[in-house]
Amino acid sequence: VSTQSTGGTLDNMLGQSTFTVKKPLKRPWERREPKKTIQERVPKPFPIATLFHCGCQLAAYYYVCYRQRGVQSSRDNLIWIGAKDGPSMAGGEWWRYVSSYVVPCHVASFVMNLIFQFYLGVYLEPDWGTLPIMFVIWVSVYGGIRGSCDAGTGNPSTSSTAAVLGLASAYFTNLFVNWQAFDKFLWRRNALIWLGIVVIELGMCGLDFNDPTLAAFGMFFGWLASIVVMPSAVSYTHLTLPTKRIV
Repeated sequence: VSTQSTGGTLDNMLGQSTFTVKKPLKRPWERREPKKTIQERVPKPFPIATLFHCGCQLAAYYYVCYRQRGVQSSRDNLIWIGAKDGPSMAGGEWWRYVSSYVVPCHVASFVMNLIFQFYLGVYLEPDWGTLPIMFVIWVSVYGGIRGSCDAGTGNPSTSSTAAVLGLASAYFTNLFVNWQAFDKFLWRRNALIWLGIVVIELGMCGLDFNDPTLAAFGMFFGWLASIVVMPSAVSYTHLTLPTKRIV
């Protein structure tokens, strides 16, 4: 216990007595602020859905490259592997709703989709949960394929761009709904990231076998799905800039 004496010459001259103030005794764990709050200590879900989907795309691309001895997919090879193909799906090949997600159309599109999907999934899944992220991805894929088939465009085509734009819609929904919880700088930065992802993804729709109609429908249905499954309470610990702790 430490003491601190106050008073001095002026107090003595005025005939006032000096006094001693004792600082309260603190326990060891009370002497410093905790490094993490209780909310921050709660473990968050591991982004297993994101890693699983990225792993499936990597395996599919390796298989395509190994089979055709090259990185550029061909029309016949895409249809044989399982890309979205309207006439084949009309004939009962419903499994193309799933297989078209992992079928790569172009090396540039594959790399950018993988990077963006990993970033968006790792950002959203710890707060949203595994099942909601899977729901957003597959609603975007299904909605994009149905819209493309009804429009009669893009045969064959991959649906991975639709999934990424669906996640981007969920990212925008999270950004828009929680705008008051964000630090102003972080909100602007994340808004620019979202805009960059959307512009790049739509720009890559100019590549072969990457249907822009499918991508646009996927983005729209991903937005609808994100409204349905967005959590009512989000952990805001990563939405503000870290402040310097005074010890």
